[in-house]
Amino acid sequence: MSAGPPPIGAYAAGWRPGPVTALDPLPAGPVAALSAVLDLPGPVAADGGELPPLWHWLYFLDWPAGRELGPDGHPAHGHFLPPVPDRQRMWAGGRCAITAPLRLGEPAERVASLAEVTARRGRSGDLLFVTERREFRQGGRLCLVEWQDVVYRSGRGARSGERGASSEEASREGASPHGSPQGAASRDPSRDASRESAFRAAAGAASAGGTPRGGTPREGPPVAPPAGPPVSPPEGPPGAGGPPGAGDPWRLALCPGPALLFRFSALTANAHRIHYDADYCRDEEGHPGLVVHGPLLALLMLDVVRRHAPERRVRSFAYRLRRPVYAGEPLTAGGGPVGEGALLRVATGREPRHATAQVRFA
Repeated sequence: MSAGPPPIGAYAAGWRPGPVTALDPLPAGPVAALSAVLDLPGPVAADGGELPPLWHWLYFLDWPAGRELGPDGHPAHGHFLPPVPDRQRMWAGGRCAITAPLRLGEPAERVASLAEVTARRGRSGDLLFVTERREFRQGGRLCLVEWQDVVYRSGRGARSGERGASSEEASREGASPHGSPQGAASRDPSRDASRESAFRAAAGAASAGGTPRGGTPREGPPVAPPAGPPVSPPEGPPGAGGPPGAGDPWRLALCPGPALLFRFSALTANAHRIHYDADYCRDEEGHPGLVVHGPLLALLMLDVVRRHAPERRVRSFAYRLRRPVYAGEPLTAGGGPVGEGALLRVATGREPRHATAQVRFA
C-alpha cells in the first residue's frame, strides 16, 4: 500500500524567510487611477494629502518577469510563498492598526516579515495559514502595522460548490489560525480578550517606535502581532439577510464588471487568472465566473466609511473574506456605526455576507 502525500505542514517545516525592506515614493498617480476605476468624481488625495486606509495596496508592488509566473498567473516562487506543491491561495482576511496616515509624495518604507505559519485540518482537507506582517514608516515614524492572513492548500480541481465551502471554511479558520496544529480548536473567550489586548497594544505602541528594520524590538512597548481580528468579526450589521444592503444605514452600490476587475488587477500587480480568464475560472478553479478581488471588497467596505463618516479617523480595521463575488453581480457594501466604530459587510442578492469587517475610530 503506497503512502499518501505528507501533511501540508511538512512542506513548510523549517521555512522561515527573513524580513524584507522596500521603499516607495508614493506618487499620486495610482490614487488618481483607482479613483477613476471606482468612478469617483476626482482623486481622493493629491501630493501631500492623506492616503485613505488600505490604499497603500497600490504601492510597494512586485512585478516578476512573465517567465516567473505559474500557470494560474501567480508568481511560481516568492519570498513569502510557502513551498507547497500545486499551491492554491486564498486571502482569508487581515487587520491593521493605524497611528498616522501615510502621505502622498513622501517616501515611505515597508518592512515585511513572516509572523506565523500554522497547519490545520479542515473539512476540505489540509490548510496552511500564513500571516505576513507589514510595517510602514515615513520620516522614521511608524504609521501603520498590517497583518495579512493567507490560506494555502495543495492540489487543484475543486468545483464551484466545494470552492465556496472551502472559502468559507478558510475565512472562518483563517481569522483565527491558532490552536492545535492539524486539528480544529474550539473558541476560547479568554483568547478573544488577549487578541483584543494585543490589537490595542499594536495601535498604541506604533507611535512608540515599534520594530525597526530587521525585526528586533526597539526600547519601549512592542507592536505585538494580534493572533486574529480584535474580536470575532461581525456576522453583519442589523438587518443582514434581506435584499442587498437591507437595513444598512450606510450603503454603496456597485456592479463590478470585467473591465473594472481588469483595471484593478493592473493597479495592484495581480495577474491571478481568476480575475480575467473566464475559461480558466470555470475549467480549472471551478468558479462560475470571474472572481471579484477580495482586497477590492475590503476597500469598498472602508470606502463606505470614508463617504458616510469623513470626519472620523480610522484607528483599526479587521476584515474577513467569506465567499466569492462574481463579475456582473450587483453588490452593496454597507454597514453602520456601532459604539466607537462601525460594522460593515458586502452583500449580494444570493448572499448577505460575502465579506465582513469592523472599524474602530480614533
